[in-house]
Amino acid sequence: MHPSQTNNTLSTENKAVFSIQENSILIGINIQAGLDLTEYNTSLYSKLLLLFLQSQEDFSMQFDNAKKESDFSQLHHISYSLKSSSGAIGALNLKKFSQDLEDMCLNKIIDDDLIFTVNNELRRVLEGIKKYQSIIER
Repeated sequence: MHPSQTNNTLSTENKAVFSIQENSILIGINIQAGLDLTEYNTSLYSKLLLLFLQSQEDFSMQFDNAKKESDFSQLHHISYSLKSSSGAIGALNLKKFSQDLEDMCLNKIIDDDLIFTVNNELRRVLEGIKKYQSIIER
């Protein structure tokens, strides 16, 4: 269903997605891009948002641990996972920063400024998803 179509029987999750579009709760996320990827399956998009929250909430800790061990293979895996999941929910800036981070790891380079940028953008995205989560759990 496209957002311009109205349906009085929308589920709570669907209502939350459309409400969020209007209120811009999901900072750093292009909701339109995420809905396009799910072919406007708002239930699937909602699940992807919550899965992203669950899977990426400890990204910084995982990345820092791998960095301390100079485990570039693990650093690459972690950054690749963030890039892929960011794209799936429409977090386009985070996806781009994660791509840069992935490239950095492939080249076995550590750029603390880039890591800071990724962590900052990820924090913003996660905060928005947490707000979304609180809406659909009401």
